[in-house]
Amino acid sequence: MGGFSMSIGKWAGDTIQRTENVGKEAAIELFGSVINDTPVDKGTLRANWQATADSPATGQLADTDISGAQTVEKMTATVNALDQDFTVYLANNLPYAQVAEYGEWKDKNGNPANGPKTVNGFAIRAPAGMVRRNMARINTILNKQMVLIK
Repeated sequence: MGGFSMSIGKWAGDTIQRTENVGKEAAIELFGSVINDTPVDKGTLRANWQATADSPATGQLADTDISGAQTVEKMTATVNALDQDFTVYLANNLPYAQVAEYGEWKDKNGNPANGPKTVNGFAIRAPAGMVRRNMARINTILNKQMVLIK
């Protein structure tokens, strides 16, 4: 009987670990997609995505990250360092993050901007936003990760 109990205990421990890993992998994929879908001019908006535990970041960063690689690397390290039963946040506190997300770019007359980087106020590189677009993909991301648990 001891062997069976130990096998069940090991299975339970392994399942908890796999579930935690799935949560982290899903967060990393979701957050990485948000970061990489962020439109880039100088890289400041992309660099200001901050992953934190327990509460959202409140400050702004002076960093730039045109490729997004450094921001994704920092986010991944933060998520991977979390304990079991984690809560993780991704925040961008630049005032124009919301403008980029919801297509609120305006021209000098206050009309939706049309120019080399915008169409009707939406960034050409992120017409469906960064967060909304990837939140719509969350079920696909989670389903893909859940296959790994089986």
